[in-house]
Amino acid sequence: LFYVSFYDHLQQRGYVRNVPGAPMCGCVEQMAVVTRADCTEISTSETVEFSFNDQNDLSATISDLELEFNACQGKNNNNNDLAAYVERLVDEGRISETKKGVFYETVVGETYCREAIDSFLDEEGLASKPACRGSYPSECGCEEVNQQDYTGTVSVTRSGRTCQRWDEQTPQIHTRTRRNFPDAYLSENYCRNPDNEPGGAWCYTTDPDKRWEYCDVANCGDTIALPTPPPTPSAEEIGCVYSSDTLQKDYRGSLAVTTSGRTCQRWDSQSPHSHSRTTAKYPDSGLDENYCRNPDNEDSAWCYTTDPDKRWEYCDVANCGDTIALPTPPPTPSAEEIGCVYSSDTLQKDYRGSLAVTTSGRTCQRWDSQSPHSHSRTTANYPDSGLDENYCRNPDNEDSAWCYTTD
Repeated sequence: LFYVSFYDHLQQRGYVRNVPGAPMCGCVEQMAVVTRADCTEISTSETVEFSFNDQNDLSATISDLELEFNACQGKNNNNNDLAAYVERLVDEGRISETKKGVFYETVVGETYCREAIDSFLDEEGLASKPACRGSYPSECGCEEVNQQDYTGTVSVTRSGRTCQRWDEQTPQIHTRTRRNFPDAYLSENYCRNPDNEPGGAWCYTTDPDKRWEYCDVANCGDTIALPTPPPTPSAEEIGCVYSSDTLQKDYRGSLAVTTSGRTCQRWDSQSPHSHSRTTAKYPDSGLDENYCRNPDNEDSAWCYTTDPDKRWEYCDVANCGDTIALPTPPPTPSAEEIGCVYSSDTLQKDYRGSLAVTTSGRTCQRWDSQSPHSHSRTTANYPDSGLDENYCRNPDNEDSAWCYTTD
């Protein structure tokens, strides 16, 4: 430990520094999240002499002890790099793909710090300040920042061209890479705006004759759109598992809601929850769309959720032969029930309709409830503001009708 931490890395190389909360040397499970880690192998050579005295007591003496500290041998001759060493162990069958996935949750690579930080904040129940009112980065982008905050999965341009992956250089050669723009969420071939283009999210295209185009990503807060309930899948589509598949690892149905009714996050999305359960790392786990799966040997099929406050949950996958209960979509209110306001009511203070979802699709919290958000906008304090149920209102002269959310 002294040789590795002080002599070799401090005196000889001059770049060692302590990471708060983590040992200078130890197991991956004890490390803080880092971009990379060195890897040192120790080889020993020693001579041991055994002897018996007159009383027939055995003694042993160690002599000619030699210790050598060498860089570990990684994949593709990439030595002294723990990630390359892990890749080599996987190729040799000495550790599993599952363990490799767990490893990459700690040693995230040079260009994945942004996702690692967001994942940590998410697990702690923290969130960065939104870029605009009504911000919902997985679904829309804020016009105030030219949609630089957008992290959704739109991957076609306004003209219908397919986007080129950001980590590819064909057919378009470019410099908008994760290395150059580490905080821009350049995942897959999703529309992004790493360089603050004035027209919003964009992408390079797979059309050799068209280098790049803007994408049709909605601006957050543009319109009040009613959430459209997804079509209810049939029992055949949802599927089931046989009782012998106790961990439900072979489940390949289309169930996409958790036991509490939360909608599953797509496996190829890193929002609202950053994660390492990807097709690249778990190629045989059927990580399609946002369907419930079990890539990492949990107790049963599960998924990350689209609820920023709930990272993941198990799914209620039925055993084959059981009666499968289909999820019931919520009723969509009619235009008459929702109501409207006259243009003269610029602040919408007189609105008394039944709209109860925000511009980003979040459900409103009841005004007579103090959970999850404590507040003072109550009927007692604002008796003439129509604070009924969880309907959108404007008791305090905001720009327009609003509500606290259940998120």
